[in-house]
This record gives sequence, C-alpha cells and structure tokens, in this order.
Amino acid sequence: MIHLSASAPSVLPRILSRDSLLPVKNPQNGEIPLARVVYVAPANHHMILKPNFIQLGRGPKENGCRPSVNALFRTAAFSYGERVVGVILSGALNDGAAGL
Repeated sequence: MIHLSASAPSVLPRILSRDSLLPVKNPQNGEIPLARVVYVAPANHHMILKPNFIQLGRGPKENGCRPSVNALFRTAAFSYGERVVGVILSGALNDGAAGL
C-alpha cells in the first residue's frame, strides 16, 4: 500500500513492474487473487481480501487513510490464515503495524 491523493492517478504498478519478475497490477473489484501476482490497491479504495476474491471499497478511512494497510492485513489474516505473509516497508502512524 502507498498513500496517495484520492484524486491522483497511480503509476505505482508500472513503476514496480520495471524491476519485478512478477506481474504488478491494480485489481478489479471481485477479481480472484492469483499466486505470483502483485496487487496494488487503487487510490481511495480499501483492498479487502475475502476467501476467494478481492473486494475494493470506499469504507471509512482508518487512521486517516484509504487505502488502509490495516484493513488489508486484517482481512488477509482472517481469510487466508497461515498462508499469508505481510511486510511493512514504511508507514505513517500505526497504519500497517496494528493490522500486521
């Protein structure tokens, strides 16, 4: 997750694709997550992981953030348990740390 302006277009998937051996993309609402694909939440949308699909939503901000890393990590752990790993590279306040 990266925090962007809600109205700014994100080029993060394109930037990450330059050095990644894996495909990098913004998911579509309802998309089935695939192994070995890097998903980047679109600006102003929480990325929620359900057991069989990715849900994008504009629910309440968490710690002033949408997308929220906490929301992503919390739902990943609930939906996928021991099969998921989270890594925080940087952050603001406790967004990410609480969810991880």
